[in-house]
Amino acid sequence: MISDQDENMLSFMIDLKVEKGNDYCKIMLLFCSNPYFRNDVIVKEYLITLTGPKASYSTPIQWHDHFEQEAYSRRHNNSGLNFFNWFSDHSLAGSDRIAEYICNDLWPNPLKYYMRKMAAGKGAEKRTGEEALTGYSVEECKVGVQGRRALSFSHGHIEAGMNIAQAPGHQVIRVK
Repeated sequence: MISDQDENMLSFMIDLKVEKGNDYCKIMLLFCSNPYFRNDVIVKEYLITLTGPKASYSTPIQWHDHFEQEAYSRRHNNSGLNFFNWFSDHSLAGSDRIAEYICNDLWPNPLKYYMRKMAAGKGAEKRTGEEALTGYSVEECKVGVQGRRALSFSHGHIEAGMNIAQAPGHQVIRVK
């Protein structure tokens, strides 16, 4: 679902927020200035029904002129689901599952996914849960996202040199 191009675009994401109520889930991605689109914030909202989430609103992506034609082509000539098409097309098969995944799994447990990738990159066996967090400092994580940004997962803030396993709650993803 996340293509190389999606990954490049997502490298400009500076924050992920999820607002969740009994009958809705709102996913907000915040971006710094980038060569792909003008939006600072992209939002997708879902109503939670008895049968699961149903898309109700998404921010139209304001593509930069030089990228708009390519974005159009990706939307209309790609039979597979990609991350940015997910924002603009509510009818894509699997769209509701993505929202469920972000709201119910990625959002409450971001370190599980980030640290699994870090562990694999270090040649260690795949570890999960708290054991996957052991031994990684903030400085080591700075190398983790294309060598220029570090992910921070907390209600508060991960201090320089703090072991990520000691960080407070796991609710906000910040890219520094």
